[in-house]
Amino acid sequence: MPAHPWQTESFTNLAPWYSVGEAMHQGAVQAYLTALFTYFQAIVASEQDSGILHHSVEDWPIIFSSIVMPEDQLHSLLRNAPASLSHLAVVQLPHQSTDIAYLGLPDGACVISANKCVGFGATGTQEELQVGISPEAYPVTLLAPPLKDRQVLICQGVEAMVTTKGHGRWASLDEILHGRPRPSSADWRNRVMLFMDALELDLVDSTHPHGGENIPDLMPGYLHRELVKAYTAFSSHCYRNIQKRYSFVTTGLWGCGAFGGNKRVKAMIQWYAASMANVPELRYVLGGAEQKEFGDELKRFVGWVAEHTGRELEPRKLFDVLVRLGTDIQNGESAVPKPDEIFEYVLKSL
Repeated sequence: MPAHPWQTESFTNLAPWYSVGEAMHQGAVQAYLTALFTYFQAIVASEQDSGILHHSVEDWPIIFSSIVMPEDQLHSLLRNAPASLSHLAVVQLPHQSTDIAYLGLPDGACVISANKCVGFGATGTQEELQVGISPEAYPVTLLAPPLKDRQVLICQGVEAMVTTKGHGRWASLDEILHGRPRPSSADWRNRVMLFMDALELDLVDSTHPHGGENIPDLMPGYLHRELVKAYTAFSSHCYRNIQKRYSFVTTGLWGCGAFGGNKRVKAMIQWYAASMANVPELRYVLGGAEQKEFGDELKRFVGWVAEHTGRELEPRKLFDVLVRLGTDIQNGESAVPKPDEIFEYVLKSL
């Protein structure tokens, strides 16, 4: 394909999957190529009254939507607080998985922890795995300019050909889906992928203005940027003229790997954003031993919030604690909590 007409890190072909280098993880690439050739086989096997080519565009559209939060809505958005917190459910798996049960089906949506230059690659990140197993999603890397701060990308209707297990260099093919019986809930036409990029905080100077280390997530402007990004994704049904909201949103560690985000701050931002968007349930899916400790911690935090505040807690108060903490740190009026003590700090502040 020709080069993009905009500055981007996205690819115009599948070369990353065929090149040899330290960044390429063989298990993930094997899964992507299996998905691609399974898709080709499905096209060849398609018949006039059945198969992939049987469906018309009207019957099974694949939709890419770029959604931008209007600037004039930002202030009213931040003023209008939700009445109650969404239910937050923690799902812990023995390993990370792209199984059908964790893709947002049948009537929810799934967060794709995207790079601002969205698409596929060869390193087994969550975004790459979700796109790599779904050949109909590949055009996203060709069609989408880098995401802006108030912008998300929505992809609906793509079918996953395979599932994967693991992450990064441990990602590998798990199961070939196409052609096998699937649950009645797995109508791929309803699959919604929410591409939302977190701030690249690994590039931010985390030096505290008054000495010591800071928590970059709490720096001025960053909390609101991430909140607007998540809310725009979680409420995207409104901008797509779909009256029915997502019944749940599946998510996980958003911007907490290579981007250097704080797991606890990002969890609270997503929880509050889901509440603002009136999403009934936020499903936090975590996998592997390395994420189990945080999953247990998040469960305890959600339980503590429910136990100590009951129904009287205004969701806005959770977010306001983070905003005040960030402001006080910047002004030298508060010490910086340890990164793994954010939940405890918030509970004490409530």
